[in-house]
Amino acid sequence: MDWNRDKPLNGVRSLLATDKQLTKEILVAALRYAGAGQIMAGSGPEMLEAVRAFKPDVIFAEFDMNPLDGNAFFSHIRFDFKLNIPAILLFHEEDQKKAMVGARQAGLNGALPIPFTRDAVVGMTRKVLGARS
Repeated sequence: MDWNRDKPLNGVRSLLATDKQLTKEILVAALRYAGAGQIMAGSGPEMLEAVRAFKPDVIFAEFDMNPLDGNAFFSHIRFDFKLNIPAILLFHEEDQKKAMVGARQAGLNGALPIPFTRDAVVGMTRKVLGARS
């Protein structure tokens, strides 16, 4: 793939829920480089407040957030808000794989282990969005 020409996530609206500044910067850079459209990022509680109005195509959420962890975040979106977001992706550290069981029950579509690469972010996003071309 020619990253200077190809924009596989052209126009995708992305919402990122994370407490970690570096993780946010890496995800935003990967998404922008792949041509994503609007990107909103912040803490879990901030992003829960914004999700209805922003109407993202994909949501990325960190498993290990405070005071709202990834499982609670997903649960609010799927069951409390009853939102049908097409793609919700969890990113997690390798030692948190057990947490993914609960996240799947709360509506998880895919997962990215930390550390992740730009290609992994784009590949997983395309996969859960139905391999947009």
